[in-house]
Amino acid sequence: MKKSDLPDADAREAALDPRRSFIVQAPAGSGKTELLVRRFLKLLATVERPEEILAITFTRKAAAEMRKRVLEATPEAKELGHRLRIQTIDALCASLTRQMPVLARFGAQPGLVEDARPHYREAALRTLKELSPEAERLLAHLDNNLGTAVWLLSSMLAKRDQWLRTTGAVHARDRLEASFALERARILGAARRVHPDASIEMAQKYLTKTERTWTKRPPAPPELVATPGTLGFGALMPGVASVVFGSQRTPFEPASSSSVKKPA
Repeated sequence: MKKSDLPDADAREAALDPRRSFIVQAPAGSGKTELLVRRFLKLLATVERPEEILAITFTRKAAAEMRKRVLEATPEAKELGHRLRIQTIDALCASLTRQMPVLARFGAQPGLVEDARPHYREAALRTLKELSPEAERLLAHLDNNLGTAVWLLSSMLAKRDQWLRTTGAVHARDRLEASFALERARILGAARRVHPDASIEMAQKYLTKTERTWTKRPPAPPELVATPGTLGFGALMPGVASVVFGSQRTPFEPASSSSVKKPA
């Protein structure tokens, strides 16, 4: 099939107009990269320097593939190869910090890491060590458990794209509390499928805050300890207790109905 025979051939040609901007949405294998390469080549013919054109991709593999296709279609490949700005988002950000070291305030040139979790933990720990009123309030809520506080903050940093834009916005707190309420209801629902009397109050009363083990004073009821599970009823309650104590463990997911027996 010729390109002119495609149902969207007119739209593809229109997207090559360098005077206009376009958003291209299409499934995998439909020719998005080819269209981007053709537009890049079209723009090359309109600028004085290749550096004036910037193409950004998410991965180095995609950037390399696009660069390869552009060079294959360009007669002056040897002269233009090192001047093409086809790069990832990370590479673009790094180039900007190199150009503006004073504004970037990084000191030395920052590097790129695949796993940023150690940096999140360090940032969280530094924030807590400042002992601001907010940090003091968080530590007081967690019974001064610094490890849990660091874990909670570093986990939020890893998912900052989900909440950073709404921080301080109107109704942001209401949405956050609504999400917490839904999560608590989900965990309690899973818990009660294993034991009908599971509750936050039960977690507070019969589980220790740090080890999530049964308390000795008051002693946990025998029927709770005898509930089937990896650690008896203790396999259930960490998920419920996480709502109260800020557990770092994965919320409990009940066993299949065939393997769970209700206590007598």
